[in-house]
Amino acid sequence: MTKRFANPFTPLDLNGTAADELERLARMFVQDHISLYEQFLHEENSRVDPQRWKFVSEQGACQAYSERRGSIDDSSSSSGDDMPIHADTPRSELPTILVTGTVLGCREVRKLCFMLPDHRLVEQEVCFCKMCLNDALSSKAQAIARDEVVVCNEVYEWSNTYGSSSSNEPVLIDDLNDH
Repeated sequence: MTKRFANPFTPLDLNGTAADELERLARMFVQDHISLYEQFLHEENSRVDPQRWKFVSEQGACQAYSERRGSIDDSSSSSGDDMPIHADTPRSELPTILVTGTVLGCREVRKLCFMLPDHRLVEQEVCFCKMCLNDALSSKAQAIARDEVVVCNEVYEWSNTYGSSSSNEPVLIDDLNDH
């Protein structure tokens, strides 16, 4: 994991029972919210009820709403109602938000061509994030290639002047750059 996305928390050390309870709780929240989302899509036709939801913010094509207090009752059926983990917290006290709208993806498919040392041309479609692609275009091709090859575990040895794998003889990086 890179420093930019480093986890600030220490690893969670759970025994088997606690891990099972945590997994069941997570599954319950996911199942409940998927069913609420499907209800919103199909029964409510993706319309936000202003009596239930309070507008919070908007960014781009997305709007966020928070659920008003008292808009749902504690007797609502939840797939985890029998779970003791949150039995002391009524469901109406758990905060819920609703986000509507469309989030545009940043992925783009590009076809890349590679010239192999034996002068064969190999084409491969690769999916890029546009921001990542812009970073890559400003980077050295040698560094990008090295990182990709090393990640694929196809290289046994790499230095600034040559790379070798089980499939070919060492090839000088300068030779690759000249072709």
